[in-house]
Amino acid sequence: MSHTKSLLLFFLAIFVLLLPYNNTLLAEEESGDVLPLALDMFKFDQYLPALDMLEANIDSNKDNFNYWLYIGLARQRTKQLNKALEAYEKAFEINPDANNLKIRINNLKKAISNIGEAQIKDFKTNEEKAQWLLEEADSLRRDKKEEKAFRTFIQAVEYDVKMLGNDKNFIRRGVVYYKLKVEDEAEYSKLFYAIFKYFEGEISDAYKYIKKFRDEDSKKPLTIQKMENEYFKKLAEANNQQKDYEIAEREEKRKKELEKEQAKKAKAESKQKSSKDKSSAKSNDKVDIRNLEREINNETFTSFDNYSFERRYINELANFKVEEYFSTQDNKRKKQIIWELSKTGSKKEEVINVYIDALHQDDIEFVGNAIRAIIYTGMPSAEQAFPSIIELLDVERRDMKYYASEALSSLKIHPEIVVPKLIKVYSDEDNEALKKHYVKSVEQFGKVGLDTAYKVLDEKSRLERRPIALFIHDMTGEKVEDLINK
Repeated sequence: MSHTKSLLLFFLAIFVLLLPYNNTLLAEEESGDVLPLALDMFKFDQYLPALDMLEANIDSNKDNFNYWLYIGLARQRTKQLNKALEAYEKAFEINPDANNLKIRINNLKKAISNIGEAQIKDFKTNEEKAQWLLEEADSLRRDKKEEKAFRTFIQAVEYDVKMLGNDKNFIRRGVVYYKLKVEDEAEYSKLFYAIFKYFEGEISDAYKYIKKFRDEDSKKPLTIQKMENEYFKKLAEANNQQKDYEIAEREEKRKKELEKEQAKKAKAESKQKSSKDKSSAKSNDKVDIRNLEREINNETFTSFDNYSFERRYINELANFKVEEYFSTQDNKRKKQIIWELSKTGSKKEEVINVYIDALHQDDIEFVGNAIRAIIYTGMPSAEQAFPSIIELLDVERRDMKYYASEALSSLKIHPEIVVPKLIKVYSDEDNEALKKHYVKSVEQFGKVGLDTAYKVLDEKSRLERRPIALFIHDMTGEKVEDLINK
């Protein structure tokens, strides 16, 4: 916890530069045309930052059909449905021939009437935006849409740096994920690795990778260029690299001058076109809402390139969590790690060793979490934990015996050992509900469970058979005396 607090204080000190995107707009400074950048930001799921940028320039675009269309789409994608409807209706007023937009408006009205008001957003502060983005990122992560989840988390931090103190383990996951992506030389991986190393407080490493990314010659989308410039400046300053910072400033100034010259040239060329061409161009420039969404929905990234990468990522996360489990003294965190490890689905020996350690704790939460994780892991990996699970049937605590029987019957492991043990636990138990539970545990083994119970009966002398006979009676309904005399 102290590390988290110190990290947050560190970022509050240097992250004053990291303001929401609406304070660091590009493109519109010279031409006022922000739509190309907005469209590019849409493709990277940066709807809220793009919306801030669009709304900041709304006065000079009041009569622009495409402008209101973009605003409506950004609002709709961020659950601000009432405001989205307003924007679409303004666009429709400008161009009543937009049939697909009319359909969109009608469908949106139906959607608004069918859902609760609580599900419709209306963000008033950056903190509200950040909290919503964090929740969205968490939801995307649960759906295994890792790339989108990480990009969304970055936006949450940019709206409110305090998200670093409640990161839901995104920072560590991001570092692990993009480290592997860098090894695979994946597109933009160095940039995102640098950002997450920055969030982690590893300024030197972050600066090294952002410099490597700047040295790449590949053509970069506007949004990636924007992120690269912003984070390079922050990291250069945080790393006390004033010289590099000044070079970056000159490069950006030169780039803007070049863009200005190109814009002038394009404007001069456009004046040479005929009025007919201009009219045609004006008509064709109107964006169709369906075509716009198709272009945006063309994924910039995929969650996992292949099964191999997914397994590597999961194993790297598991390695980190195993290390954390055995190094931390915080039992609450240890219990959470067991749950997190189970969700990775890792079957590595080191992970099973964590579960085995938890089984030896005199704490039912430890044992319960470990048992659930072992059941989820399944055979054959769970075999490693069998000795520790079977030992729980010999302890005095009923709750631990209960959990052990759950695991053993679910795994259907070693009935020749487990069934005699469960019959013994049944015989020693005076709680009828628990006795029934142990009978059902053996029943889960199927025919082999019953056959093993008969074998146990056969191996006993007549005087020792009654407890086993009572158990089989509860399984099959056979008469106890017949079983004793069998």
